[in-house]
Amino acid sequence: MKNKGMNRCRSFVIGLCVLCLAAALLAGCGGKQVKKSRFVGKWNATSAEMSGMKFNIKDLMDEFSMELKENGTCKMNIDDESETGTWEETDTGVKIKDSTETMDMTDKDGKLYVEYEGVSFWFEKE
Repeated sequence: MKNKGMNRCRSFVIGLCVLCLAAALLAGCGGKQVKKSRFVGKWNATSAEMSGMKFNIKDLMDEFSMELKENGTCKMNIDDESETGTWEETDTGVKIKDSTETMDMTDKDGKLYVEYEGVSFWFEKE
């Protein structure tokens, strides 16, 4: 019983971090043209890792994806909620900005990786 309760707690914490990450990534500000970027397209979150434990995103929610558009805007979908914002390509991946915070996502072997409040998230392009 203890493991089941602990897994529920970790799943809750990861879900909460996902929502906080979406809010931080997509509050929105100015972007630039990125038409030829290899990052343009839809990216789906596939896994999250916390305290050495890896979780499949599909076990936590129905959808967690982001679409990076050619005009520098982006849209993130989390289940039935969506947010919009802006992005730009960097030497190491992509940077998503809002009025108070900048979030860097790193390209690692063709996947985008970000760490937020102790939880690592991996996104794969569709």
